Amino acid sequence: MAESENCSEPSGASEMLKRAYDFLKHGDFQAAQESLDAALRLDFDDPEVMFAQKCSGFWLDRHSRAQAMQNPYERGEYLLSQWKSFTQFLKRQEDESDDAVYAFKQGVFSNALKAFSAITSEAGEASEADLSLRLGRCHKGRGEFETAIGHFESAMGHRKDDAEIIAELADALAMVNETR
Repeated sequence: MAESENCSEPSGASEMLKRAYDFLKHGDFQAAQESLDAALRLDFDDPEVMFAQKCSGFWLDRHSRAQAMQNPYERGEYLLSQWKSFTQFLKRQEDESDDAVYAFKQGVFSNALKAFSAITSEAGEASEADLSLRLGRCHKGRGEFETAIGHFESAMGHRKDDAEIIAELADALAMVNETR
């Protein structure tokens, strides 16, 4: 009986890990943390669970800080800047899980997208080109390259010779194997 219990624990931890990743992909860091805690209780030695916990530790405070920001533009910018810090954090980690990194990336870029999408044209917080550029980056980060291309093209309609926009557009086009 003890053997079957040991066999069920990792699958229970795997199920909780999968659940955490689903929460992350939708930007729910708190629910993800609860699932990660449950996975850790089920299998304390699982390297993927431990890696995901480290990543969650990195993001929980930052996510709370972002949620406390009233200005959606600043919230989105903060999240994108913290993604850059996270990529540096990842370089210092020994064990890395592509599934975990992907889930966190989806969550961060989803929350940044929500923030930038909350900006209305009346708010005047960002020019239309800047907003299109940021929306494009969020979609690109989520792997939604066609949507990102549309936003980058919209941004180019306002600032045709902007090197930053051209570079983002070229990168997104390369991701869909299109060489315009």
